[in-house]
Amino acid sequence: MKFKNKFNIFISVLTLVCLLNTTIINAVTYENLSSENNILAAEEVVSNKPDEVLEEVKTLVKKYFVHEYSEEDFKVSTVDELIKNLNDPYTSYFTKQEYDEFINSLDNKFCGVGINVEMADEGVLVISVIEGSSAEEIGIESGDIIIKADDFELSNIAIEEAITKIRGEEGTSVHLYVKRGSEIFEFDAIRKVLRNSTVTSKIFNDNIGYIGITTFGDETEKDFISSMNNLQDNNIEKLIVDLRYNPGGWMDSATDIAGYFVGYKNVLNIEDKDKQVYKIYSKKYDKIFDKPVIFLINEYSASSSEILSAAVKDYGKAFFIGKTTYGKGVAQSLFSLSNGGFLKLTTLKFYSPMGNIIQDIGVKENFTVDNKIDSLYVAILLNEESKENLTDKSGYVKIKIDGKLFYINLNEARKKENWEAYKYIIEKTNRDDIYIGKKDLWVKSDENFKLDAICFYPEAVQLKTIEKATEDKEFTINFSKKVKVSTANKETIKLLDISTGQEVKYDFISTNNQDSIKLRLQEELKKGKSYYLIVDKEIQSSDAENLDETSLTKLTVK
Repeated sequence: MKFKNKFNIFISVLTLVCLLNTTIINAVTYENLSSENNILAAEEVVSNKPDEVLEEVKTLVKKYFVHEYSEEDFKVSTVDELIKNLNDPYTSYFTKQEYDEFINSLDNKFCGVGINVEMADEGVLVISVIEGSSAEEIGIESGDIIIKADDFELSNIAIEEAITKIRGEEGTSVHLYVKRGSEIFEFDAIRKVLRNSTVTSKIFNDNIGYIGITTFGDETEKDFISSMNNLQDNNIEKLIVDLRYNPGGWMDSATDIAGYFVGYKNVLNIEDKDKQVYKIYSKKYDKIFDKPVIFLINEYSASSSEILSAAVKDYGKAFFIGKTTYGKGVAQSLFSLSNGGFLKLTTLKFYSPMGNIIQDIGVKENFTVDNKIDSLYVAILLNEESKENLTDKSGYVKIKIDGKLFYINLNEARKKENWEAYKYIIEKTNRDDIYIGKKDLWVKSDENFKLDAICFYPEAVQLKTIEKATEDKEFTINFSKKVKVSTANKETIKLLDISTGQEVKYDFISTNNQDSIKLRLQEELKKGKSYYLIVDKEIQSSDAENLDETSLTKLTVK
């Protein structure tokens, strides 16, 4: 779609979503629209009398409102009454201040001293300081606690209220009382307009790239490309794109980023009130990302998040984990009014490039992950790199989800942070689609594989279950030969909580008997819980012979 002839009136397209009792506004921009397509053209308005502003709004509604209305809806004396009659939750009126706040929110812009915070008992705890901010200039540090702003005590209040006392108009000053250790410091900070990037990135396990997008602002595509260049310089082999809780933003930001995955293609279809459908194309990049991609979505991923997700999913460029997105498939335009305000009006419906409906349906995931499980750790574990050519497949589990094969490294699955995610994957995967690596073969899982924590140690032998009392804190492990003591350590002998993978701490007890090991727990086991005592086959006898196999002993606590 070619854009020509810049309009005199500022026009943008928005979507509005109410989430968690917070009004979250998502925007899609249509500036410099093609006059030949006649999309969202509007007359320039010049009046600022209240009754004439109402007439402006009536004219815009009749010309662009995408839903049905009746003439009775227009028999009103105020703009608010007209908007109420339209019965559209996404149409509303903005004052100039509300509009400015909205634009800033899309780009994570705010006016303050430049700190990221959370609440502590004594006040506001500084988590980090934004580069170039007043806070950095005057010497506020991470770990400081702001106990008072001007004359207002910041302890025992909601974080939202505390933030309003620190933020304020650009150029104004706030006097901060800061606790650092046992000392109290006082600072005067000048409030500035600042921007937190809408994109974050990091690397997991040396080769898994992660990109989180909080909203789609003016700078998001630029920040995304910068982050991706950095990740690719670090030779990532897989990418996770996190759109959870992203309420949306500028449409062109989402469609531009889509081109990074699908190439220069139609990535969105929009429909106006006259049922005219227009194709929106992505940005053209020199190359596209062609390695495995996983998108994280949930029921709070909305609007432009769904535009990006739908395009990538339609072209089969990513695997989607989480929950079905919000389902926001209508868009709003912002029309400037002569009194300085803005009308936000529903003017478009939008669909995926393949014509799939988004409104009230959303973008569906390939693998559902409940909110109680962090889907990020699920994504980290699901590796598409084939292990079929490994001569020894031991230590891997192969699973099929929604027709796609993944390979899970059991050493990664056993890590505390991944334990619950791996258990969830196994629980939700059909047993016939789970294969265990054993030397040069894949063996289909049996009926016991999903029990307790057996899936973490599929090659281990299971010994008889032991019942213990909570106060019983000592264990004796007997061996058939004398043990090489240096190989019996906290890496080869572990006691794990079956439900969480949390290690139970213990100490070795000296003994003269070299064919047994004694342990004493540092704390009591919890009544009603189950644990696994794992004795690894890497333990050696005194003549350097390894154990035949790793053993699992289940402990239940009375």
